[in-house]
Amino acid sequence: MAFPISAASTLLRQSRWWQDTAWVAIANVSQAAGPFLALLLLGRWHGLAAAGQFAYALAVTSPLAQLLNFQLKALILTHSSEELPLSITASLRAIITLPATLLVLGFSIVIAPLVGIWMAARLIDSWAEIFQADLQRSGNLPRAALSQALRAFGLVAAICLAPSPVLAFLLFLAFSFMLLLLFDWRLRPLPLTLHWPALSPVLRRGFVLGLVLFLQTSSGSIPRIVLENSTDAATLGLFATLSVLLQIGVLLATSFGQSLLPQLPSASLGRVAIWSAIPLLGALLAFAVEQAAEPVLFDLLRLTPTHQAHEILFALGLAQFTVWPASMIGFALTAKRLYNELLIVGASILLASAASSFWFIPAWGYSGAALTLAVTGAITLIVSFILLAASAHQAQAANI
Repeated sequence: MAFPISAASTLLRQSRWWQDTAWVAIANVSQAAGPFLALLLLGRWHGLAAAGQFAYALAVTSPLAQLLNFQLKALILTHSSEELPLSITASLRAIITLPATLLVLGFSIVIAPLVGIWMAARLIDSWAEIFQADLQRSGNLPRAALSQALRAFGLVAAICLAPSPVLAFLLFLAFSFMLLLLFDWRLRPLPLTLHWPALSPVLRRGFVLGLVLFLQTSSGSIPRIVLENSTDAATLGLFATLSVLLQIGVLLATSFGQSLLPQLPSASLGRVAIWSAIPLLGALLAFAVEQAAEPVLFDLLRLTPTHQAHEILFALGLAQFTVWPASMIGFALTAKRLYNELLIVGASILLASAASSFWFIPAWGYSGAALTLAVTGAITLIVSFILLAASAHQAQAANI
């Protein structure tokens, strides 16, 4: 009996969806693998204090980098090339580069050279992201993933080769810039569209999405900044090193949500809830594995299995239960273009993070920092589902 054409077509679409999901996961994991491995290598070769200094640089620069990124990657992926050509996003990136460059200089002079260098690296990444997103939109996911993987390899290689952290990040900065020119951009002609009627709608959406990510990233940075000021760089370095396990799950959940972008605009609230439960199940499984394999994990991370390290790992494992699903749910709001609702979510979790950090961390230290992450994840889920339900109710009422 002949195999039904419709069934074959369905299997082909499912196969392609899983392949796309895998490439997106590789790209996202590679994007964060560099900083994660940098933390581990800095802690191993230069001490936990050096890892803590880099974690502080990440906490300071990440929110501002997200604000200036304007979520152009998400906008490219949720719009066709006719709706949003690369020339427009490149024009916006060129406009944003000026204030970002001033921030690089300010951080280098006022705070520390390492902070300024990492901000410069984030600026280069923001240019690479628009080319990677355009490749992903056109179906060339392997090349986009390779660009991220090469950057992760470059950062690790720079730390292995350079005698000091500052020189390592300078070396990585030069490598990343050359990769942008020769691999991402490929020095091909890129016409810029400096036409305000074409730029203004994207600028407004990008600013809102950038502000949302600024609020969300700040909610994750506040606990680390408060922890560093409440304890010392070494404790922050230990917390940041063990946070690698939590952040890996965040990346996988983010990749999962990003791969669902084509399906999320029309998805029902129940389907979104089912999809959100998948990262939660992953968190439960990961928590069990982490606790059972704790000695092996400490050995892989080159950490001394102290009581403090055990408590941090346990607290961060509990935080995964809310943080991982929360990392996926925002894509449902973005796909449905509920930009005002995203602002509400961002403002809610920023307030929750600030209040929890100043309440829990001085009293409980690193356990309080992990609890703060768990609280912000829970607030993200609760507020997001309330807003999604309200939006669905309004859409249903409008159709009656």
